Amino acid sequence: MKNWSRRAVLSGTAVAVGSVAGCLGGSGNNATPAPDGVEPSDAPRPARGPEDASVTVELFTDYECPHCHDFHSGPEQQLVDEFVRSPSDPNVQFQFYEYPIPVGNNSWLAAMAGVAAGVESGASTYVSYRDQMFESQNTSTDLIRTTLEETAGVSDSVWDDVQNQFYRKPAEADKERGNSHGISGTPGVVVNGTVVSPPDGDQTYQDTIREEIQSQL
Repeated sequence: MKNWSRRAVLSGTAVAVGSVAGCLGGSGNNATPAPDGVEPSDAPRPARGPEDASVTVELFTDYECPHCHDFHSGPEQQLVDEFVRSPSDPNVQFQFYEYPIPVGNNSWLAAMAGVAAGVESGASTYVSYRDQMFESQNTSTDLIRTTLEETAGVSDSVWDDVQNQFYRKPAEADKERGNSHGISGTPGVVVNGTVVSPPDGDQTYQDTIREEIQSQL
């Protein structure tokens, strides 16, 4: 198991986002999607919270970004507890988007496996895959495959399709959406179309996101 530390990545470069450091974006979009691959419209949007929520929080993450692991276990869980799990009438939805920078060799593979989980078994399975991947702090090829099989119960042929780029287009569409918002690193957070900028001073990232959510309610 990898022991993630708060270190710089991508040639030693990192950007601070309050209490959660971030991984900067870069190139590396080298693989070509299969001509008959899954289209973005065929992939469900993994989310937590009601579909008719007045506030939508878009989270853009890379499974190989150590700071996304920190964000998932800290700010993300705190905010989901506060705005989705605890309220009697929640009015916030958290949507999850792939943003493979890539940080490492398996950024795209892990993202495509997540898409496969959703396409083959539904959005809730996609969320389960995402949670397990971030909780494991491990992005080996074997772990990605095992997590996909455990959460989605897929066949070997689906894993072969993942490796052959069949599920790449929806992940690319997610990243393009993040780019259209001005996201350039992970974790990236957008609240009702507003990018939550890194905080100043001692304020933590979840406080900054919380303030933006509350301002939209």
